[in-house]
Amino acid sequence: VFYKKTIDIQSIRKVSEGGAAYKGPAPSLDRLEMVYNRERLVISPANKKAFTEALLALNPLIELKSKR
Repeated sequence: VFYKKTIDIQSIRKVSEGGAAYKGPAPSLDRLEMVYNRERLVISPANKKAFTEALLALNPLIELKSKR
């Protein structure tokens, strides 16, 4: 099931690689977990590097956590 959700970029606190399959509708196992407000959302952008760079350009306070 896919759905659209709008999130204020300024509310995103952390983006980390991974995320359990049960936590969100991301169709891939190569996922990012976003923590915002008091919620978590798992997504699978087509290009994780470009996606995270775009987020950081808009909100440099986002904490990035890598698996490596």
